[in-house]
Amino acid sequence: MKKQLIYNKIRPFAYVVGKVGSWWFSKFRLRLKVVKNEIKKDGRKKVIICNHESFFDFMALIHSVKGPAHMVTSSAMIRTNPICKQIENFGVIAKNQFQTVPSDMRKMKAVLDDGKTLVLFPAGIMPEGGWSTPTPSATAKTLKWFGADVYVAKIRGTYLCKPKWSHVFRKGRSTIEIYKLATSEEFSALSLEDAVRLIDAHLYFDAYKNNLVDMVKYKHGDNVEGLENVVYKCPHCNEEYSIKCESSNVLTCSKCGYSVKSDCYGILHQNGEKPLIYSLVSDWHRFVEKSVYEKVKADKNYQLKTRAEVLKINDKKHKFESVGKAEITLDTENITMDGKVCGQDFHRVIFAQNFPALPSVPGKHFDVQDGVEIYRIRPENPEVIVEWMLSLKAIFKISHE
Repeated sequence: MKKQLIYNKIRPFAYVVGKVGSWWFSKFRLRLKVVKNEIKKDGRKKVIICNHESFFDFMALIHSVKGPAHMVTSSAMIRTNPICKQIENFGVIAKNQFQTVPSDMRKMKAVLDDGKTLVLFPAGIMPEGGWSTPTPSATAKTLKWFGADVYVAKIRGTYLCKPKWSHVFRKGRSTIEIYKLATSEEFSALSLEDAVRLIDAHLYFDAYKNNLVDMVKYKHGDNVEGLENVVYKCPHCNEEYSIKCESSNVLTCSKCGYSVKSDCYGILHQNGEKPLIYSLVSDWHRFVEKSVYEKVKADKNYQLKTRAEVLKINDKKHKFESVGKAEITLDTENITMDGKVCGQDFHRVIFAQNFPALPSVPGKHFDVQDGVEIYRIRPENPEVIVEWMLSLKAIFKISHE
């Protein structure tokens, strides 16, 4: 009897089309160079873990990985894509973000047991401030359970092509190198803490520090429109939500006048009388994150509230649609939603300490997953989104310290 697959099979025609499309995009838009590729056909199970700089990492991987590979991505991304049926032909495995669902785990394990290559992003999300998100320990535990050789795909340069806060695409230059991190035996022998440290050491990146070395010019690299939502706190006077984008490449504090100007490398320079504090966006973002962490740590009754539009996925139209409004509350234990959704009273309490982060787009929305249900939240004051994300990260970190 023929074995029944529990995951989507890679269709040869779709794979070839995807390869051609990713080759074109990688070559002419990302200007991608494959520095190294150590993947070989040796009959061993292989899982490739990749750092996650931008959405275009998928294109770089499809282009660079030798042979068909099953990629793990978020179920929201698949369900809201108008060509989701075609994407399924690439053998993509849709997974709930930051939640362990047995069916998702079985699909991934089945891919490896069938001798296929699996590709996943341990961080789970793209960064706001240009530096990598730490690997959840649950991901390292899963990799140990896979019993497969672990390879690293290290991508460099795609963040500055299109940060998720940016309004424009920036043509620049990117690289990728794929190498073996550990055999299945070596990785399984590691303690969970050592496994997390090993993964983070190899997947760590800081796009802005990297470009101080690479000095790649990006077309529109000086455009900082949208960045005010990420570095919303002034490092000179400590005022929150005072940073405004005065022109496409200038950020200025409306309270004290502190001002910086970006160049084509994404580096910040003094603009005005007040001395420059951070030349790298990533360092400025670290300052904001640290201030949020300290605020959460010092207040046992820490709480954020916002009124918001609530959206849910329409699986027939493959997009998020507005279904109501609610008051969203984040405290040190829960995310609570109260309002009217789909014409009915709506109340949800979701344990916040389960989430190391949430998918979000600064200045637009963030997503909360409750089982298979995904709620997209659009606050009435969208500039608060990054503070919410940093608060959630702080709550998770403090609860696990």
